[in-house]
Parts: sequence; C-alpha cells; structure tokens
Amino acid sequence: MKNLYLLITLFILVACGPKNLFDGTYEGYVSGNELNIVIQADKLTMSGDIPSDVNCSLEDPTTTITAFSCEEFELSGPASIDGDTLTLSPEGEEVGIFERIK
Repeated sequence: MKNLYLLITLFILVACGPKNLFDGTYEGYVSGNELNIVIQADKLTMSGDIPSDVNCSLEDPTTTITAFSCEEFELSGPASIDGDTLTLSPEGEEVGIFERIK
C-alpha cells in the first residue's frame, strides 16, 4: 500500500510539474524580414525570409524570462514570453517581437 501512495504522489508531481511556457508557433518581422519561429521543449527554430533555418536553444522554457542561444550564427540574448507575445533580444541586433499563431 505504501508503494501505491508513492506512485500516486509521483504521478501528481509529474502532472503538476514545470510546463514549457514557450511551446508554439510564432510569426513576426525583424528588419523587414518575415520570420516564423517554432518552439518545442528547449528547441527554437527560425525560418522565413532568411537563407536557411536557424536552430537555437532556450535555457529554461519553464520561466517567463530566459536566455536563447544560436551557436551556428553566434546569436544570443534574453527571450521572454508574455501571454501570446514572444520577445527575442539578441545582443547587438534588432529586437524581435512575435505573436503566437498556434
């Protein structure tokens, strides 16, 4: 019986644990280029009016403010989510504001 209680507690902790606040598909414009962003777990992928997709990662997608980094293009900076609005602020680049579409 003790094991049953432990198992139930484990299921509750998993169900109520941290959620990825960033998951979804977003679109917006940066420097006149339309960009689409897909976030799943800690993976962030940018595509659109750019030569090739840019793969990035989120440091902690369970908090409203975190950091992102794209090693391939040496982009990094703060990322934040406020409702359905994603803001990426890469160091030395224009801030991108994107709206969730899915």
